[in-house]
Amino acid sequence: MIASTPVQCGVMSGLAIEKLKTLSEALAKLTKDDINISRSLKDSANRLSKLELNLVLLGQFKRGKSTLANCLLGKSILPSSTVPLTTVVTEIRFGEDDALSVVFKNGKNISQPLNKISEYVTEKKNPKNQKGVDRVVVFCRSDFLKNGIVLIDTPGTSSTFLHNTKVANDYLPNCDAAILLISADSPLSSEETNFIISIKKYASKIFFVVNKCDYFSKHEIKDILKHIETELSKIDVNADLIPLSARLGLKGKVEKNKKILENSGIKKLENTLMKFLSKKKRETLLDSTNLKLNSISNSLYNRLKSEYASVDMDAKSFQKKIAEFHDQFERVKQSVLMYSGSIDSEFSDIMADIDNSMEDAKGKLPKIIQGKIVKSLEMRDGKVKFVDRVNSLMKKHVEGELKIWWNELDRRIKERVKEMEKRYVNLVNDTNLELESISKDIFNFGIRPISCDCTINFRTIFYFQVSGFRQESMILPSLNTLLPSNMVKKRIFRELESKIEEEVDTNLGRIRYDYLQRLEKGKENFKESLFKQLEKTKKEIEIGLKKGKAFSDKTLEEKIKMKKLLDKQISIVSEIIKETGGL
Repeated sequence: MIASTPVQCGVMSGLAIEKLKTLSEALAKLTKDDINISRSLKDSANRLSKLELNLVLLGQFKRGKSTLANCLLGKSILPSSTVPLTTVVTEIRFGEDDALSVVFKNGKNISQPLNKISEYVTEKKNPKNQKGVDRVVVFCRSDFLKNGIVLIDTPGTSSTFLHNTKVANDYLPNCDAAILLISADSPLSSEETNFIISIKKYASKIFFVVNKCDYFSKHEIKDILKHIETELSKIDVNADLIPLSARLGLKGKVEKNKKILENSGIKKLENTLMKFLSKKKRETLLDSTNLKLNSISNSLYNRLKSEYASVDMDAKSFQKKIAEFHDQFERVKQSVLMYSGSIDSEFSDIMADIDNSMEDAKGKLPKIIQGKIVKSLEMRDGKVKFVDRVNSLMKKHVEGELKIWWNELDRRIKERVKEMEKRYVNLVNDTNLELESISKDIFNFGIRPISCDCTINFRTIFYFQVSGFRQESMILPSLNTLLPSNMVKKRIFRELESKIEEEVDTNLGRIRYDYLQRLEKGKENFKESLFKQLEKTKKEIEIGLKKGKAFSDKTLEEKIKMKKLLDKQISIVSEIIKETGGL
């Protein structure tokens, strides 16, 4: 049995490290039939012993991961290319001398000169990893790697080489912290946002880096970062984006050129990383290990319980009961589909409320804004100053009145969404109870409840845009002769009402789009999470049932022995769930 001393995430005592190490080793033994999971758990225990933290470079192909790794190390070690290149995982560790170790999937390990690395990690020299390389380990002398930091370069996702995406996804459970590279020339695809959701399940800290910023102006970079922040907010990520050029950073370090290095932006990333790792390394290691243990042990619990239940079944009973389970599961799934339709209806009602409020605002706000502008105008101003004054007042009062209106609408909508979230929680709980009842009735065991994100992100980085009157259109007629001051002012007064209506309408449209995006994303994330968890639970149960079925032709003595073993394993897993924050 495992001594019961609950581990709390973020506790930085030696006791907490030893506890998580013990839990990792215990769970690794229980998952030895799954080589990848078992090895990942053993590696976690080993990292806890050494206080080593895996800092993993992740991102789509051609985002510059290898170049950034070289930049952080201060020298060109990893190969880089203009085509998808990295095909296997590369671990970079501190060493007094540069060296390369190649670890093969069959367990063989060979030492090679560091300049031979491309023979094993590149798509060109090792297509589809035909050489069967599990990983390569690079040792190099670098201040960045001191104090137990292991930098990991992974293959890029979403390229034409599907095996590269699989390698990157399979490595996620080994993340303690991650650097996610986004490219300024192709900022944030839907595949990348889905990948981020997967990373969050394992890495307790993600650093968001926007690379290739040297190809754009400062104004363009500002717009690009704004776009990325908006997209990340839709998946409930509030990221401190770090814009840089890994190419320039590496060039500046190799050439020892301080100006190039400063312009690259790499120093901000290095300072952020070193500050975080010096203060949060141990806490991050504990948190990431805890996340992994809880996720794996919850899945394993359902598999072991279903395996236990099927040990005594004969082949005929097994087929009958698994068919019944499939029928009941499909019934539950169909009921979830039915109430997903009611979720759509509720979201439509909320959008209708927003639209009605906007129509009301369109009718009332322009008159209020116009009155405040006219009241504040200085008629003695010259025409140029007068146009500037009108624009300044328009920006002030359009934004001011819309904020007052929007704050009240937002408060009301959030209250409605909170009520919806409560109903979603009840729906998930009802589904949990139904699945548990089914498993008890058919197989005589209870399951771990499915989990689902029942929150809708309302974080926004929306900002108002008020363009106002253009100076040139107000002052210069078509024949390019100057208009008298009084004519300019009359024209502005004549067009003021329609201009205010236009500004209000434009910003209301942008607010509506912001709501629509956030609500739709929240709704789809909820549904996707629920259906994924349903299928995962089904798979966990089926794996266990099939393993237990293998005992259908065993002797009674063998079955009793197997059930005793499973009983012990279930007890251990239950304790691990409890230790890592489960119910």
